[in-house]
Parts: sequence; C-alpha cells; structure tokens
Amino acid sequence: MAIKDHDIEVVRSFTYLGTALNDINGETDEIKDRILAANKAYPPLQTIFVSKQFHRNNKISLCEVLSQYCVMEMYPGP
Repeated sequence: MAIKDHDIEVVRSFTYLGTALNDINGETDEIKDRILAANKAYPPLQTIFVSKQFHRNNKISLCEVLSQYCVMEMYPGP
C-alpha cells in the first residue's frame, strides 16, 4: 500500500505501547501474553511469600499492589 510517496506495509499484528494489536481486534492473544507475563513474575516472588523474614501484613500489601496493577493493566480507565 502506498500513500503519497510512502510505502506502507500491511501486517497482521504488532505491538504498540506494550499492547498487542491485530487485524481482527481480538483480545485473546493480549490476555494470553499478560497471563504468561504474570506466570513468569510469580516464581521470584514466591520466595518472599514463603519467607519468615517478612511480616504477613507486608506480604498482603504486596499481593494487593500486584493485584491492582494487574487489574489496571487489564482494564485501563478512560
């Protein structure tokens, strides 16, 4: 496709500002990518969650912050 003097390549999917976009506007790939990222982030945090060195309230606060971040990433505001 060409607009004026610029050739534009048509692609099926690409990432823009960290969000996966595709030609059918499906969200399943984006959701799968975010679940995969969360699964990768959990094992390093597991040592904190089972550690006796951190107070229970700190662990709960950490979980709340991470949960809020995940929800905000999945459902960004207007």
